[in-house]
Amino acid sequence: MNVSRFIVIILTACSLSLPALAKSKPTSINVLLLYSYHIEGKGSQKFDKGVRSTFRKDASVSVNFFTEYMDGIRFKGADHKRELLNVFLSKYKDKKFDVIVTYASTALDFLLKHGENIFPGTPVVFGLVSETLIKKRTFPDNYTGILSGPQFASTLDAALDLLPNTKEVVIVGGKSLVDRQYFSVARAQLKSFSDRIRIKYVNQLGMEELRGQVANLPAKTIVIYSLLQQDGKGKVFAPKNAASRIAKAANVPVFGISQTHMGTGIVGGFLNSTALIGRKSATTALEIIKRNKPTEFSTVSGDTHTYGFDWRQLKRWELDENATPEGSVIQYKEVTFWAMYYKGIIGVALLVILQTVLIAFLFINRAKRIGSEQSLRNILENSPMGVAVIRHAVGDEGTTGDRLFVNMALVKMFGFASVEEMLVADISKSWVSLDQLRAVEKIMRSGDDLIDIEAERYR
Repeated sequence: MNVSRFIVIILTACSLSLPALAKSKPTSINVLLLYSYHIEGKGSQKFDKGVRSTFRKDASVSVNFFTEYMDGIRFKGADHKRELLNVFLSKYKDKKFDVIVTYASTALDFLLKHGENIFPGTPVVFGLVSETLIKKRTFPDNYTGILSGPQFASTLDAALDLLPNTKEVVIVGGKSLVDRQYFSVARAQLKSFSDRIRIKYVNQLGMEELRGQVANLPAKTIVIYSLLQQDGKGKVFAPKNAASRIAKAANVPVFGISQTHMGTGIVGGFLNSTALIGRKSATTALEIIKRNKPTEFSTVSGDTHTYGFDWRQLKRWELDENATPEGSVIQYKEVTFWAMYYKGIIGVALLVILQTVLIAFLFINRAKRIGSEQSLRNILENSPMGVAVIRHAVGDEGTTGDRLFVNMALVKMFGFASVEEMLVADISKSWVSLDQLRAVEKIMRSGDDLIDIEAERYR
């Protein structure tokens, strides 16, 4: 009876656990990542890493990623977009996506025009698009935007904190569609500065002309690098490469608005981080998937910008690091040998000092001891009393002793010619009284000191 009950209990417990096991299995989802530019773009790479790492941290889903790069800078004509449309229609006609995540405005505009035809009803999360551009678009309910556009005003504020005597700021960029969109954002954000500083916008020059202009700017001027994908002559550039060429040529500090441009020679600014935008995009996409779909178009704000500055450029332009906004990330700071190993250096120094003090103490003590011994020796040598220093040993055959020192008074008492002669002479038979000898041996065996012992010895 007890066995039957036990089996029933076990079976019941197992049957109850099956639904729990079924619920714990990750849900398989399909995610399309659609990038405006090519695969080698640093911003795209960091965004991609942020998206994928965030999705993979969620144990409740198993993600199948599909990735497309539109290469919208090098191929921007209508024919290219028409070819992409045909490719996507053919490639994904039988594929259902749970969400689409886009990077920058070219991909977003493509989906706004063709998305419902290719991916009907699929939720779309878009990042790296300015608020100014968002306000100019009409969005379906299944779209969600991550507010992560360039922050020119905050960058200029930070620059003026570092250089309060600035009289003019030059905004430089290119003439591609996205370049011009960034310029529109800059003009809108910097209107409030026009009454206290001159603002100049330059985006129609070829790269070499632009470099020549920023190389000869007057004092108390700064440059803010916006974005340059295509210069005024139509030549295409990677934005990071363009930033580097402009910063190297400039004779005044160059600030920026993107984390991906750090390390090119710009000082820094309020930088949008494509990695943070990617993470926020993925987090928002996961929330949409778990509630099935968005109910209406919305935008989401988040921590997608940080104040960042290049320590090397702060030093180059003699700018005070303490004048950067609170919480700023100082990058490329050179770590000195002292900063890396100061604890070990201090420890070794203290050990050397301690050893030096100890050795000095020992030398001083030894010198004092030698001086004391020499003084005592001089006293004993000149004493009118006979003095001997003897190392005694007591054995089965009686008392023996090694004479270590005798003075001249004792040498004369025993009738020797010199100290050296007495030190090696055998005077063991010089005891007059054997009882006195036995008394000395007894004291020595007991370990007591031989003090005030008088004995008659033969001469």
